Amino acid sequence: MTVDTTFTYILVVYMIRMLGISMVMMPVTTAGLNQLSTQLIPHRTAMGSTMRQIAGSIGTAMLVTVMTHGAAAAPSPTSTEAGIHGVNMAFMVAAVLAFCGAILSFFMKKKPTQLHPGTLLLRRVRERRPLHTITRK
Repeated sequence: MTVDTTFTYILVVYMIRMLGISMVMMPVTTAGLNQLSTQLIPHRTAMGSTMRQIAGSIGTAMLVTVMTHGAAAAPSPTSTEAGIHGVNMAFMVAAVLAFCGAILSFFMKKKPTQLHPGTLLLRRVRERRPLHTITRK
């Protein structure tokens, strides 16, 4: 990004970013909820919302700190260019963190799903399948 970056470019990039975030958040939240018994879902929802707020605050503070230090260390003669340099530094740090997180996600081991007996029963009732066919693996 430079001083000459157009509003249209920023708008399109931001729209693509928000589309990507929405495509990731819904499946991740659903996958997390599916791992819990019915009794724990309200607790997970509250905890997920709380952790999202805390992580958002910490992440914002961290990136603003990087941006401020990047602007202070900029070789640019004007304050506008120095500010843009700081923003670019913050985005680079965020990109590196996202890349590291993506790489680490490939090394996560999937545990075999252990369903709570009540969850198994509820799934059978929702699917309108006979209860006498419930088998455990």
